[in-house]
Amino acid sequence: MKTIRTLTLLLTLGLLSACGTTPQPPEATTTQQQATKAPSRLRDSQGNLKVLNYATFYSTPTTADLDELQKRDIAFVQPNAVSNENIQALQTIGYAISYLSIGEIGIYNTYYINGVPKLGWELLGWDKGDPQNHTIVGTPVIPASWVVGMNKSYQAPMLDLTNPGARAFLVSQAQALWSRQFDGLFLDTADDAEFFGAGTPSTVFENENLILYASRPSYAQMRAGYITTIKALREAYPSGILVQNGGFDLVLDSENSGDGTEGYIDAVMHEVATTRYLPPSTTQTNPTLNGANYLSWNTYYAQTPEPQRTNDQNYRINRDQHADAYLARGGVVFAQDFATPDRTDLACLSYEVSRAHGWIPAYSDAYFQKLFSYPDSTAQIRSFSGCSNYTYKNASDFSVVFQPRALTSKPGSVSTAILNVGAVNGYTSPVKLRFGKMPSGVTGSFSATQVTPGPNTQVTLTMNIASATPLKTYIVPVIASSAGASMRYDLRLNVVNVNGETVWVANAGNGTVSAFDSQANLTASSTENRKASNISQPYDIAVAPDGTQFVVENVGNPAAPQPAGRVLKYAPFSLSEPMQILSGLNYPTSAALDSTGNLWVVSSALDWSGAARGTPRISRFAPGSSTETSGFNFPAGTYGYPFRAAIDSQNRLWVSTTYGLITLFANPLTASGSAPDLVWQVSGLNPKGLTFDGQNNLYVVGNDGPNSKAVKLSTLNLISSPYTANADSRVLATYTSGLFSPFDVDVDSLGNLWVVNSTNSTGSGAGSVVRFPAVSGIPANTPNLLLNGPTQYTLGIAVSHPL
Repeated sequence: MKTIRTLTLLLTLGLLSACGTTPQPPEATTTQQQATKAPSRLRDSQGNLKVLNYATFYSTPTTADLDELQKRDIAFVQPNAVSNENIQALQTIGYAISYLSIGEIGIYNTYYINGVPKLGWELLGWDKGDPQNHTIVGTPVIPASWVVGMNKSYQAPMLDLTNPGARAFLVSQAQALWSRQFDGLFLDTADDAEFFGAGTPSTVFENENLILYASRPSYAQMRAGYITTIKALREAYPSGILVQNGGFDLVLDSENSGDGTEGYIDAVMHEVATTRYLPPSTTQTNPTLNGANYLSWNTYYAQTPEPQRTNDQNYRINRDQHADAYLARGGVVFAQDFATPDRTDLACLSYEVSRAHGWIPAYSDAYFQKLFSYPDSTAQIRSFSGCSNYTYKNASDFSVVFQPRALTSKPGSVSTAILNVGAVNGYTSPVKLRFGKMPSGVTGSFSATQVTPGPNTQVTLTMNIASATPLKTYIVPVIASSAGASMRYDLRLNVVNVNGETVWVANAGNGTVSAFDSQANLTASSTENRKASNISQPYDIAVAPDGTQFVVENVGNPAAPQPAGRVLKYAPFSLSEPMQILSGLNYPTSAALDSTGNLWVVSSALDWSGAARGTPRISRFAPGSSTETSGFNFPAGTYGYPFRAAIDSQNRLWVSTTYGLITLFANPLTASGSAPDLVWQVSGLNPKGLTFDGQNNLYVVGNDGPNSKAVKLSTLNLISSPYTANADSRVLATYTSGLFSPFDVDVDSLGNLWVVNSTNSTGSGAGSVVRFPAVSGIPANTPNLLLNGPTQYTLGIAVSHPL
């Protein structure tokens, strides 16, 4: 499945009317492997589907991509794009399936020769500088006798699968992929056999997309060769999952002398089942994201003249019929469509058509570089924007909703959640519940496995977490089935080791965020309980009441593209992998949560050299949003560039600036940014981090030359006018002991004061965490903890309260 342009190639060959006919017996046979037919490995012993969703993704996955792929029952990936660790991550609850082209040699695909990865052009002995010239400059691994044509769209040589050597080569590739612990193979270009119905085998056939060489095998011979190849792959790996892409003329036994690929494969991919993609003009930018290039088949037919229109329609009908016939025999059909998130009309059409047939749907961009999702329940898709024409909109159905949506548990514990099983439009059929593939170390049970949906129908789900379960975030898939339809619903399970109040520390020097539990027991030599790594310049942390962390990644590089920086959202107490990325920021330095769950993020617009890179801004992200909901530009020309933020008990926003000021926006939801409601200038302090205690007192840390301090300020009886006289008269307490270039501050529920130093007393050594203990709720002036960090630039701290 390189792109759907392969289909365009098929259409130009004029094979459409022939695909539905019963083929003639093979003119020649080849030695066949003794593989055994078996039911699909993607169904259980009762015939239930083990998989209900999937994704095709050919790019190297980011952490966020892996998080999304881990929610799929199957991920189809390129072997060179994923590490062995990525493969293991994908196998948490799903299957990791490797791409393998069997009909062609992809010149930029990865192959393994004696364990060494090589690209396709190297195997052909071609000149890398001009792979389209096909000049032989090395010793080919793929001899000319194996090649019987050329897919000119990709400069891909087409293999003669009647040749035992070519088949043995593909088996060797499969074995190399098995050794990497993939769960199976996605067999692309299986439909290339159909190309050999064009022309006469004794003469060259050529059009703008294809060359078939003279003295090539016939269509019947090639079809038999493809079936033999797939049988050889099944023989080599009996327990592996084999998914055949297209090649519907190979599948059915009744059309292949009683021995097609059905029973040897576990599923077929029905590519471009409902929607397709038209390549853009050469002048168009970002074609993958341009929704106008995606369209339904009916729209395409309306633009196509006869007789091609009728031929195309017949070809699509024939593929649909073959897919349905294979499904009826117990196979599994994946329907791969193409759209973009802005084309919800196509996403909903794809979902509807696939569900009506019983196929498993997914959609992607045409280059498989993006991960898109359908809504995860029928009730949600009915309300999905753009689905007004969805034919099930007014149909009766069931829905499943978790309460809560995520569980947080320790190893060796038990947690429960409630499943609300609702009836939509009077639905009354029984709903059966079962688990999908469970993460290792996690087991579960239901208080009832069959219920009648209704407004008060609830089922208790009990999760048992083994004591050796690794600390990370898992997906627990729940399968709900009724009246022949099944849906998968995901419960997020955060397995953590939280023993007490948790201290979170952001260290920009080594790109980590560390979590320390049982803060009362911390010593100078304590090590973190959990840690997130590979974060580009973590500057700040905001922690929600449920333990969800928002880590501000600054990207402190003057050469970084604009906008630079983001916020990483982690599941409660997990730090295993971000579950959401908040983007559109410009060198962010701070984040703070208000009482309604809005996250306020400061974009400083300053790179690490202090150079201004655009406009500083205060952005608000509503709960669950990954892009800015609202915000305002900060008036840096008058008040300096913004740095740190804090929210008080009245949901007022306080921001420190590079001019040594503390600004107040009394109602940030309506702030224009033209001027703050209050500006404080604190003598002897260049403010950096801010926080509030339970009595709404403001704590500020900073330094004036060599003098570092933390101060406690009263916020009562404020005068709402700019540049109020310096706040010395409002200072309630001052803390100086153990402070060297302090950058951030927090107060825990007991009144302990926590400060992070960016460096040590020399100004060049590792930073540290300092705690001033509370005495009757008021921090003492002398610290009782100095926890040294691993490197310089410890910039952020937060203290949270575990569930």
